[in-house]
Amino acid sequence: MKIIRPLLLLILTLILGLSHLHAAPDPIGTLTSAQVSLGFDVFKLMMKETNEETVLFSPQALQDSLGAIHLGARIEAYAALDSLMRFEGIAPDQFYMGMSGLHRSLRGSDPRLSLNSSILIQSGISVRPEWITNVKGTYGTQVSNVNLHTVKDLRPLTPLEKPKMMLLNTTTYQGVWGFNFDKTEATNKPFKTRIHGETMASMMQKTDRFDYLRGNGFQAVCLPFSGHRLVMVILLPDTSLNTLLGRLNAYSWVRWMALFKPRVGTVCVPKLHLASSQTLDDPLRQLGLGVAYTHRANFGGIGENLCLTSVVDSSCLDTDITCAPNPTRIDEMDPTTKISAPPFLMILNRPFFFAIRDTLTGGIVLMGVVGKPS
Repeated sequence: MKIIRPLLLLILTLILGLSHLHAAPDPIGTLTSAQVSLGFDVFKLMMKETNEETVLFSPQALQDSLGAIHLGARIEAYAALDSLMRFEGIAPDQFYMGMSGLHRSLRGSDPRLSLNSSILIQSGISVRPEWITNVKGTYGTQVSNVNLHTVKDLRPLTPLEKPKMMLLNTTTYQGVWGFNFDKTEATNKPFKTRIHGETMASMMQKTDRFDYLRGNGFQAVCLPFSGHRLVMVILLPDTSLNTLLGRLNAYSWVRWMALFKPRVGTVCVPKLHLASSQTLDDPLRQLGLGVAYTHRANFGGIGENLCLTSVVDSSCLDTDITCAPNPTRIDEMDPTTKISAPPFLMILNRPFFFAIRDTLTGGIVLMGVVGKPS
């Protein structure tokens, strides 16, 4: 698959009505770059703290929910969010118009993608109606007054803590592949899990032309979903997943994405039925958002005496052997491309990193590690 990204970004910019904004030369690119950077920073800290086989979270949903409280933050809380989200230097009108446009664009990219962010505020705390209107219009965020003590996803509180405000992000993607696999039925093959030894996984195989990269110590491939706007980028280490993750950051990600080339090969992919739910409080504190959790937090644009209690991400990803009714053959998408490299073989029979990437903007909807396919 070959997409002329600069042209598509220009079209998206015109659609979103951003072409008249001159303070930032590329507000869409700036916001996307900020989202990718924050996503990798949070993900790497998550991986240091977890003992789960599979870890999955949505950088896009996190940017949406933090952006919503950024609308109501003041003084130290505003500065902390600005720094964390890499918003310094972006004019407020550019930021909010850009985020609103990207929000609408991404949610229209695939009907099987559901991105929802909710802000739960403790019962009895008055919330400013103009802020509710703004975040709903910009992000589609739902705001509710609830008894946070009854919310099952809330992290354990100390006896002296009084819950005030919780961000709950829920992302679900039921991916339908944009191509047919070689057989209509999956076969069971061994998969070496990240922690608990070997298991059996339902594997699907496809020989075709893919965007592929042979890196130093890893292989990488892009597998398109129906519509070809969203793709799954897979990074398979030759040996150690931890070594690969140690090298993975926003800078290396962007550099590697630019090195993919069309190449014929065979990919063996497990069916994925993944679900992951975790609090992001410790990573966010380590990245500089600690003040938002304290009495020094000022969210005066939302309500009085508010601070963050918890940020929770709940993400699900399902892929199957099914594909679009009339899939586009990958090897017919750009017949002018010359391929001279020998065929590759990539068998996902051990832990790997993946990201669901928006090819239009470069943003990441979901990212994670598959240590066990289901």
